[in-house]
Amino acid sequence: MPKRALFRIGPIFSRQIMRREDLIGRIGGDEFALLVRVPTIIEGQAFARDIHARLSSVLADTSYPVTCSMGALLIPPDASGNAAELMHAADLAMYCAKRGGKNAIEISRAGESKGEVDRQRLGEQREGFA
Repeated sequence: MPKRALFRIGPIFSRQIMRREDLIGRIGGDEFALLVRVPTIIEGQAFARDIHARLSSVLADTSYPVTCSMGALLIPPDASGNAAELMHAADLAMYCAKRGGKNAIEISRAGESKGEVDRQRLGEQREGFA
């Protein structure tokens, strides 16, 4: 992704998406990590989809042919794993999104396989991170 496109995205994060308590970091190149607290898994899924939609919209308005492939990892409070393991799981979700096509999002849940994530109940109400 060209640096100019990255500069266009920065203000969107700081003014429209991120809250004071949220954390964002650039992993390298055009990869970023966000850590945000959400009240429920459902809200985490909605938050991830909203971020993806906003970024896709901003990128579509640039003169650069770039899209946003995003992996989101929902981390319930009782999830096990250290930061490296959780980052690896989020990375796997991103690569799954990339394999699914351009401008895609893959939302996974820490500690569960893809099949388990697909079967999770939509009404589950547990606090977690996205």
